Amino acid sequence: MNIHRLTGLICTIAFVSVLAACGPVYRTNYTLNEPATESGRLCSSNVIIMSNTCVENCRQMARSCYNPGGFHTSIGLGSGGYRGAGWGYERSMLDERDCSPRKCEENCLASARAAHVRCGGTVTEETVCTANCDKK
Repeated sequence: MNIHRLTGLICTIAFVSVLAACGPVYRTNYTLNEPATESGRLCSSNVIIMSNTCVENCRQMARSCYNPGGFHTSIGLGSGGYRGAGWGYERSMLDERDCSPRKCEENCLASARAAHVRCGGTVTEETVCTANCDKK
């Protein structure tokens, strides 16, 4: 077997392996259904405000990630931890130096969904395929 055939065979095997590894990619969409009572709706509105603030703080943290002290001083973290009533970010996230806000934002949104339910609302979840979907 010459080198060109061997190289071609290896490339073909690698290409097929990569294609086989590309399974479907899913995303979960959440719908917040409003509470039945007026107090529940007010509670839910406050949850949305806190969630938006939390997500914005995550984004600020990502923007300030490489600025030592930038994020810490901008929200008053100092040397302790801050979880703002259980929302989103904690000291270990800052120490990992992962500048992507994704994990932090996901924590904010998960906290918001749980708080929305505690306000009397419901959450509907729908999983959808976004890439490499089976065509039926």
